[in-house]
Amino acid sequence: MLEIRKKKIVAQIDLLKNSIITVSIFIFRTFMGRSFIFKKVRSYSKMLVGLGLSSVLIGCAMNPSAETKTPNDAKNQQPVQTHERMTTSSEHVTPLDFNYPVYIVQAPQNHHAVGILMPHIQVSDNLKPYIDKFQDALANQIQTIFEKRGYQVLRFQDEKALSEQDKKKIFSVLDLKGWVGILEDLKMNLKDPNSPNLDTLVDQSSGSVWFNFYEPESNRVVHDFAVEVGTFQAITYTYTSTNNASGGFNSSKSVIHENLDKNREDAIHKILNRMYAVVMKKAVTELTEENIAKYRDAIDRMKGFKSSMPQKK
Repeated sequence: MLEIRKKKIVAQIDLLKNSIITVSIFIFRTFMGRSFIFKKVRSYSKMLVGLGLSSVLIGCAMNPSAETKTPNDAKNQQPVQTHERMTTSSEHVTPLDFNYPVYIVQAPQNHHAVGILMPHIQVSDNLKPYIDKFQDALANQIQTIFEKRGYQVLRFQDEKALSEQDKKKIFSVLDLKGWVGILEDLKMNLKDPNSPNLDTLVDQSSGSVWFNFYEPESNRVVHDFAVEVGTFQAITYTYTSTNNASGGFNSSKSVIHENLDKNREDAIHKILNRMYAVVMKKAVTELTEENIAKYRDAIDRMKGFKSSMPQKK
């Protein structure tokens, strides 16, 4: 085997040399009398021969296992699916569950006030019937987090509703925004996403929710973070192959979407429940007393000394 490879390398080098020599002669004849060009051609020829030899040797040396790669190896190299998939039911629609368990020991009052504006999360049309309940639950549970940590919480319709007295009293205001949607009837092959044979309908989430805390007198941002919610898929329908009544070679795939509406409602409920849990989990992780105290203490100093913090947009 090694001897055969050596012969192949020698043959490729000879072929490359002959090609370069032919080109060199052509250029030389074309530019006869211009000796400096001929010198250039000779130097380029040597350089090309060297490069050709290197490329041939590198080509033989690199990836020695390429010839023995098995189909299983190729499968193992496929990217890992990052979406969380859920199955749906046409017989039972999952109830909405916007109640994330929050286990925080009640802290004593710390004489600091936090403001929470009414959330403004934009949604796709299929989520409009649910967004008010989603936002209310989110604001209520965030209020609970702050109250458990010893803060007084004031709620406002928007930032215009804050009086000058409110701005002096409150050390931080939460402006909760974002865009959330569910894309319906995405066709895909669950076993092989790259396959053209799409046999499943899937509803998939998209978007993110943004937490923006700012000091109300200066409008300076003191803490912000985002939560990605575009990682959930719910299977709403799977096509199944069925033979026709004649029993011949002609067969068809069932395209009757029985109970698809019920499956979709179940899918939306399941995806919303997971979205809510992910957002709340991030909120609990971010809104620890240690994190809050960092910007609370900075704001206490800022009330008398204006520091250089990013301006709220």
